[in-house]
Amino acid sequence: MKTLWSFVSVLFVAALPASLAHAEHPKTVLFYGNSFTLGVGSTEAEQFGGVPEVVKQLAIAAGYPAPRVENAAVSGQTLAWHLANNTAVIADPADFAEVPDFQWDAVVIQEYSTKPTHIGDPPAFRADAQTLFGLVRTHSPAAHAVLFETWARGPGHAYYTGNPPTFPGGPSEMQQELRDNYELARQDLAGSNGADSVTVARVGDAWEATGWDNLHATDIYHANTRGTYLTGLVIFGTLYGERTTAGLPKLFASLTAQEATDLQAVADDYLPPGLTFDADGDRDIDAADVSGFVDCLTGPQFSYAPGDACLLMDGNADAHVDLSDYALMQTAQFQPPPSLTFDAFDLTFNLTVGTSTDSQPNTVTASDASTPTVQLTAVDLLTQSTPSWLTVPTSIGAAVLFSVDVDVTGLAADTYYARVTGSAAGYDGASFTVTLNVTASGSQTLYFDFGDIGQQTSGNYNNVTHLQEPVANAIDNTGIGTGITLTVTDAFWPGSNTSGTTSPTGDAALFNAQATRDNLFGSTVDFGGFTEPTGGFTLGGLSTTPGVTYSFTFFAARLGVGDNRETAYAVAGATSATAYLDASNNQSAVTAVSDIAADANGEITVTVSPGPNNNNSSGFYYLGAMQIVRSEP
Repeated sequence: MKTLWSFVSVLFVAALPASLAHAEHPKTVLFYGNSFTLGVGSTEAEQFGGVPEVVKQLAIAAGYPAPRVENAAVSGQTLAWHLANNTAVIADPADFAEVPDFQWDAVVIQEYSTKPTHIGDPPAFRADAQTLFGLVRTHSPAAHAVLFETWARGPGHAYYTGNPPTFPGGPSEMQQELRDNYELARQDLAGSNGADSVTVARVGDAWEATGWDNLHATDIYHANTRGTYLTGLVIFGTLYGERTTAGLPKLFASLTAQEATDLQAVADDYLPPGLTFDADGDRDIDAADVSGFVDCLTGPQFSYAPGDACLLMDGNADAHVDLSDYALMQTAQFQPPPSLTFDAFDLTFNLTVGTSTDSQPNTVTASDASTPTVQLTAVDLLTQSTPSWLTVPTSIGAAVLFSVDVDVTGLAADTYYARVTGSAAGYDGASFTVTLNVTASGSQTLYFDFGDIGQQTSGNYNNVTHLQEPVANAIDNTGIGTGITLTVTDAFWPGSNTSGTTSPTGDAALFNAQATRDNLFGSTVDFGGFTEPTGGFTLGGLSTTPGVTYSFTFFAARLGVGDNRETAYAVAGATSATAYLDASNNQSAVTAVSDIAADANGEITVTVSPGPNNNNSSGFYYLGAMQIVRSEP
């Protein structure tokens, strides 16, 4: 065996080139689900951003461009609820700025945890998954579905100990029902959309393989931090076709390095089979795969141990991994062509109406470290013609910094989009997008609604829901993108209060009644397992031009109470001020902070907390709506 290993190693290393770095564009991934997707069950995992953020951070750590992730999950909801209430996000994601020809690469679909079992409604689950994927495919015909197979309740749950038990066979019986019905759903989607359109992320199977080893939260239902991490590993590996044991980080402070390594090994056992002979899962076959091949090398008289890894090494499917497979491996040696990639996948310019210009740099690199001459072409995504407002060189050298220039002369206030594509003979091409926000000079007004995801305000409002996802390109009151971002940097309570007013009067009438009916909130003592003594957000992309200031008007309402729930709104940039408002039974009052200049980074931070007159025993504070007005000197 040692002689055979030496022979294979030397010959194979000489035959194959080194593997390539990841050079693809950022994936766009839509997540539908509920508390299992959100990471409920672990405060650490939920505040991190749940499963979508785990997947995103693993992708970045693996060398991929940061995926554009839309978390459309809502705690406690079914796919049927999403179909009735939450499909607008397919065409209009809230978590990142989309361009007009925006497409989804993948949608992760997670059903309520009991619906695919006999105590739920498996046929309805399958029908809803089919309908939801159909809607996504109507918008994005090439989108891939990843069915997030959930996990059974943990050992000791009332489902197994009741009289009579709901699942007499325990967790394995419940998991088998989940496994069977997610597989049937996969077959449904494959039948309608093609065999390659859908994959099952076998999360529940991976949980079961651990023997349900400390993955559930204390309710034996949701996931703890370990459970959310394992879930994210399986979904990441399924989405990217990537092994997770390639030195990926543990992400969570409470996990040990050994725990992360152990969970990665479990996840890898439940990922879809990859490219034959691709032992390391990097989608090419080269010298890096030799050790994986040799691990399975048994000779013609011995069968290998069952498992996906050696199944991939068995090129002729005879249940042996031997020199005949090695010959096939050499024949199959494969490496995709070298590819181009831009350092910046998105460039955004923010200018006012007039004759001003601006420029930003970009660089294109080749994955094989060569320096080909790259041809650049640009197209306006709204008119499908050459953009009059954008200039890029016709050709550039790889690894050479070049300028992307915009000119707003003659442009009306609006948002403009272009795609710049780079190509070179013998290379996979690449592209980047340019967004130009042209805003009216002088005053500018923006409105924000803070509250429940199911009670968002339409029209020219920016919505910050209880999921507390960022607003990537806030629109003004005419619907024009401003380039202003809002990011929750100090979490509010992970839910919403819906006891606001639907009849704002007086000064509060400047806000839409849909915006005043709900709030984000927090408290200084434990409430529902969470204590959030302050909440807050940071506004970015603001003007740093001397003399430009921003004024803020805040509204909050909590009807049906008798105490004082005064809230403080502290606004800080290059200058700062604080205003106060009692939300108790409020229908008409607002409070304002005027003439705040952004700091040198173009940022202003707003911190929300109980005011000095607040006498509520829990210290509840609220934020329901906000107006921002920009003023120029």
